[in-house]
Amino acid sequence: NRSNNRAFGDNNDVEVFQVGEFNNSVTEALGDFNVIDVDQDGDYNNSTVRAKGDRNRVDVEQDGIGNNSTLSTFFGLPLGVDILGDDNTAELTQYGDYNLGTIFIEGDWNTAEIFQMGNGHTGDISQIGDYNSATITQN
Repeated sequence: NRSNNRAFGDNNDVEVFQVGEFNNSVTEALGDFNVIDVDQDGDYNNSTVRAKGDRNRVDVEQDGIGNNSTLSTFFGLPLGVDILGDDNTAELTQYGDYNLGTIFIEGDWNTAEIFQMGNGHTGDISQIGDYNSATITQN
């Protein structure tokens, strides 16, 4: 499996559905009101999503072996990452099985990172306000 998607402009809808094997997806949306849904079910999984613009929504779901998801969003409303505000950055990286990571940011110029390396981890970050920074690392 492999996917490379780019959407420029407003009101785009990108859906990636990958089942089994080596999985890979790079998706980027530049503009406003874009929707990106990535669903990777099984095996080596890898997803990098960049959403830049206002009111973008990103949902990344990964099931099974090797999960690795990096979500970089600016002024958007993404996945197990929700961001309300401007110039925020959220990174969620997972390796292993049965990991759950959620990030909620409301404000501007915040940074939140969740790194989960093993199996069965749960990481949750909530930030309200400006210029916050939070990192969770689990092995």
